Amino acid sequence: MKERIQLSENFFLDEFTMSQTASRLGQVLEIEPGSELHRNIEHLCVTVLQPLRGALNRSVHVTSGWRPEWLNLALHGSDTSDHILALAADIVVPGLRPLAVCEIALELNLPFKQLIHEFEEWTHLSAPPIGKPPIREVLTAYKRRVHGRLRTAYAQGLHSIETLTA
Repeated sequence: MKERIQLSENFFLDEFTMSQTASRLGQVLEIEPGSELHRNIEHLCVTVLQPLRGALNRSVHVTSGWRPEWLNLALHGSDTSDHILALAADIVVPGLRPLAVCEIALELNLPFKQLIHEFEEWTHLSAPPIGKPPIREVLTAYKRRVHGRLRTAYAQGLHSIETLTA
């Protein structure tokens, strides 16, 4: 069994390379220790995720971490996704609604690049590249009908999904 590589007090590298989609496609995600991707994930953990976890005093589960371009494409992710650079994570916190997690992350004044309340399902947090200032963009992602099809839309700020889809 491989030794787990610790990124911060409560986060490990393997949490960011687990993917059901990659497994179904017969692919294994690996990040070389000491690589730029490794440094980016460590930066995300140390500056954004670990401070959030510490404030929540609860476990934080990474549901999507690093995505190589082929995986991001398979998941219909944005071409400019910070997941590709290993600077983003989608998270869930047992016992807390994603909107509450987002509100707490905002209150903590974390140095994030982007905070997205996604579909009342999870929280997306990204860090700016190492050495760059935080942008602190805050969005809510929701589905809306366009020409009879459901499309992802974004609203500035944090909102309850119900208020956007009513």
